[in-house]
Amino acid sequence: MPAKEILYLIVLCGSFAFGVQAMFLGLGGRLIVRYGKRRGRVLMESLILGLCIGGAAVAMVEVMGLEPLYLALWLPVYTGVFGILLRGVYRGEGKRELQVPDYSEDELRKMIERSGLRVRKNEE
Repeated sequence: MPAKEILYLIVLCGSFAFGVQAMFLGLGGRLIVRYGKRRGRVLMESLILGLCIGGAAVAMVEVMGLEPLYLALWLPVYTGVFGILLRGVYRGEGKRELQVPDYSEDELRKMIERSGLRVRKNEE
């Protein structure tokens, strides 16, 4: 097996890391929240995204007839591009307004008393 094909195989085997990096670039801290809720889905999306990044970089090097060294140039470029695309895809996810219920002072006092804490009365 030629060294060129071994390099391409190594890139495709390590493509999961490129997918995770692109997801961090695109989603930032929201990736951790998504991972906590849907672990399997995030891992699968990272793998698929990484295969797309690695495959696109390998295809670009082959189509343009470049030396395999240029693969090191195309991988970060495609990682950044896919990260920016992810930012647009998941734009509205996770943004919800916090709904704070309106409690009267008496209701709050009762909740505090039920929890076992003492309530001081204000002297006016």
